[in-house]
Amino acid sequence: MSAGTNGAATDSYHRRTWQPPRPWRDMALLAGCVAACLLAGVVGAVFTAGSVDGWYGTIAKPAWTPPNWVFGPVWTVLYLMMGVAAWLVARRGWRASRTALAWFVLQLLLNIGWYLVFFGLRSPGWALPEIGILWIAIVATILAFARHSRPAAALLIPYLGWSTFAAALNGAIWLANRHAADRPLEVDRVVRVSVTSFVRESAAIAENNTTSSCGFDQPDREPSAVDEQPVAGQQDRAQQAAEKRAVAEAARYYYRTLAALAPQLPNGERRFAAFVQAAFRLAHERSTHDDAIRQNRAALIALGALMGDRRVGGLVGQVATEAQRKAAERTAGQVTLRGRPDWAWHFCLSAAITATSSEAASNQLGLMKERMDMRSGGSGFSFADLLADRAGTRLAVAATRDEAAARSIQERLARGFTLDDIFPAAADLPEGLSEADLKSRYGGIGGPGYKELLVEIERRLDGCAALNQASTRPR
Repeated sequence: MSAGTNGAATDSYHRRTWQPPRPWRDMALLAGCVAACLLAGVVGAVFTAGSVDGWYGTIAKPAWTPPNWVFGPVWTVLYLMMGVAAWLVARRGWRASRTALAWFVLQLLLNIGWYLVFFGLRSPGWALPEIGILWIAIVATILAFARHSRPAAALLIPYLGWSTFAAALNGAIWLANRHAADRPLEVDRVVRVSVTSFVRESAAIAENNTTSSCGFDQPDREPSAVDEQPVAGQQDRAQQAAEKRAVAEAARYYYRTLAALAPQLPNGERRFAAFVQAAFRLAHERSTHDDAIRQNRAALIALGALMGDRRVGGLVGQVATEAQRKAAERTAGQVTLRGRPDWAWHFCLSAAITATSSEAASNQLGLMKERMDMRSGGSGFSFADLLADRAGTRLAVAATRDEAAARSIQERLARGFTLDDIFPAAADLPEGLSEADLKSRYGGIGGPGYKELLVEIERRLDGCAALNQASTRPR
C-alpha cells in the first residue's frame, strides 16, 4: 500500500473517532452527578428531620457518639466527593462504565434506604443489616470504579470509612436499646386507640371493685386521695370540673417550667432524676398556698407528658400546645432509668395514669401493654417493664395518698434522692418472653411462677425509701 493510501486511512480513522472537546457537556455531566448525590442527601435529611431532635435524642447512645451538628457537614462533603467520583467514571461513556455506574446507583439507593429504616421507621435493629448490605455495595462500587479511574475509586474511600463508623454506631445503638424495641413506634402501635380509652376501660374495672388480672391487689388501708377521685353521681359535677381545670392549669405550668429547664440538664438517668427533683421542688413551693395532692398530681401528669407519652395530658385537658410540645421534644433529650429509655417511659406514664385515674387502672394498662408485646412482632412479655410500671404507680400512690403523705414525698424528693429511693435493680428480671415461654416457664399470667415474680417485684419496691409509704401486695 502506498504512503498516500496509509495517510488517507489514518485521516479517515481520526475523523471517525475524534470529536472536538465540549467543555460545557463535561460540566453539565459533573453538575448532574453532584446534584444526584446531594439530592440523595436531601431525601435522607427529610427522614432525619422528624427524629433527630425527638426520638433520636431520647434513645441510649454510646459515649463516642458524635454531636448531631457533625453529621450534616460530613455527609455534605462525602456526597460532593461521590458526585465527582461518579463523573470521572461517567465521562468515559455509558457503554464502557455502565456496570460501575449501576453499582453506584444501587449503593446510593441503599444509602437513602438506611435513613428511611433508621430514622423514618426508628428501627436500629432493621437498619443494621441494611447498612451491612450498603457497605458491601460501596466496596463493589470502589472495585468497579478502579477499573476505569483510580482517582474515582480513591474518592470513595472516605465514604467507605464513614459508613463503617456509621455501621458500628448503628450496632452500638441497637445493643443499647434492644430491649426498648424501638419504643416510639411501639407506643404508637400499643396506644393506637389512645391512652384515654385504655384508662377508661381500666378505671371501670377499679370502680367495679374487680381485681386486675395482673395479680396486684389493693391492701387493707384507709381510702386514699387516689381512690376518692370524683365520680359522676357521687359528687357535684361542677366541683369535679373545677378540680380538673385546676389540675390541668397546674400541669401546664409544670410542663412549661420543666421543658425550659431541659437544655441545662445532663442526659441519661441524671436528667431523669433532675426532672423528678425539679417537679417536686416546684410542687413543694406551690403547696404553701395550695393543696399538696393537687400539685403532686399536676407534677406527675407533666412528667408523664414530657418523658412518657404526650397524650396522657389529655386526661385532664390540654397540657401543652403543639408548638410547646415540639419545642419540648427538641430539648427533652435523652432520658433513661438504669440505662434504659423504655423504663423511664413506663415509670412516668404509669405514675401519670395513677395520678389521673387509679392504681388499678395503671396496673391494668401495664399488663395490657405486656400482653400486646407478646404478639407477633412485639418485644415479648417483660417482668422488668412491669417493675418499672409498678415503681411509677407506687410513687404516685405515695404522692397522693393523703395531704400528709403528699407533703412528705415532696420534701423527700425536693431535697435530692438516689435512684435506689424510687427504682430498684431490674436488669435480671425475665424479658422478651413469648406467650408460650410465659406459660411453660411461669404458668402464664396468674400462674404460680408468675405470682412469685410479682412478689419479688414488690419485695424490691419495698426497699425503695420513697415508695414504701403506701404499698400494694400481689396475691
